[in-house]
Amino acid sequence: MRTTTADRSNLARFGCALSAKENLISIGWDQERRSDALSANILATLIYNKWPSGPLLCLAFEISPTKARPHYCFFPFDLKNKIHKNYLSHISRRRRIELRFLAGSRQIMRTYEIPPHRFANLVESCGTAISALKGFPLGLYDFDCAVTEFEQNVRLVDHFQYALTDSELRRTISLKKEQAAKVASENRTRATHIVNGLLGDFRPQGDSRKNVLKKIRMLTRCLMICADLHGQFEGDYDGVAQFLTDAIAVHPHQEDIQHLETTSLLFKSIRTMRNLKQGFDQPEEAKAQVGADFRDVIARLAGGQGLSLKALGNLLSTIGVPLGQPGRSPRDYSVEYALKAKGTWSKAAAYTLENHADTRKEFGFRKYPTLSVSEKRLLKNRVREGVRSYAERTGKPFPPKEETQTTTADLTTQ
Repeated sequence: MRTTTADRSNLARFGCALSAKENLISIGWDQERRSDALSANILATLIYNKWPSGPLLCLAFEISPTKARPHYCFFPFDLKNKIHKNYLSHISRRRRIELRFLAGSRQIMRTYEIPPHRFANLVESCGTAISALKGFPLGLYDFDCAVTEFEQNVRLVDHFQYALTDSELRRTISLKKEQAAKVASENRTRATHIVNGLLGDFRPQGDSRKNVLKKIRMLTRCLMICADLHGQFEGDYDGVAQFLTDAIAVHPHQEDIQHLETTSLLFKSIRTMRNLKQGFDQPEEAKAQVGADFRDVIARLAGGQGLSLKALGNLLSTIGVPLGQPGRSPRDYSVEYALKAKGTWSKAAAYTLENHADTRKEFGFRKYPTLSVSEKRLLKNRVREGVRSYAERTGKPFPPKEETQTTTADLTTQ
């Protein structure tokens, strides 16, 4: 194999490189661990994100010689690059990915057979990304900037959350089936009844299967965030209460707030019922309130203000927690909107750089004129998409237009 300068650059930056002529992915590997490449467990997933610079697809790998030491790498695909699109079509047809581990002068070949559930994700992600590119403004797509944004915002390990590997899960399913065949029929009947009771309400109907799985993944992510908050505020109830109060108070979407109010009311009712059941003294008005609260919950559900994982996900996204589609948190771009309406995107980007702490830190606390051309383009694209989102949320026109001021004289003439 002849390694090109581009290959060496990709291997150094991403950990792997596309060998388009051979339709395979080359992965950099430690020469002293070359034997591990033959037995390592391999997982692959296609990650889709929509960044201010444009939609991006990345093929990510987790390669685990042992569970304690997984190796991660990824390769980003330029959706306007014909070679990259042809390769994605190739692995979609073949349903497998050919891999070449480069360990010094040695090459180890492996084949990753894409499991059905991961293949469905691959097809869906490709379709979503291509559709997003078609709807993206002409001339604004910047592949290099999108890759930089991916690197600065996404943790690959977050896309490989599991308790059992595919092979371990298959062995467990086979073992339990073999063991269950030997138990008494009444045990199986009882187990069937329990399972139907637990899963009956979650039985997928048609295309709802995908939605159920997405909700499960979001719930898993939410629980992880709860654990993070517990670690940060352990023993500090007032601190976590203040933090959540601040987060909800500044959340811009009232529909999400209504969902959270319903959830809060339901939790309050359950707590009161639990205390009554355990014999805790409760005021008579509290006992009477339980029924009223439940009636309120039912009314809210009937009115479309019910419980919603989406509402929780949206709230967490505003405090910097990427759920589903990792990315930047929504923020108020009203000033940038006004600056662009009166001037240029450069002025709006300079304001963001000067007034947002995370952006100043990202660009090394430099002034806008000192940024490189690519850095200015990255920042302007990000601000442009932020302003676009702000305009959609507030019903303002885009591109930004300067608002006309109504004077006293105007009012007297109306």
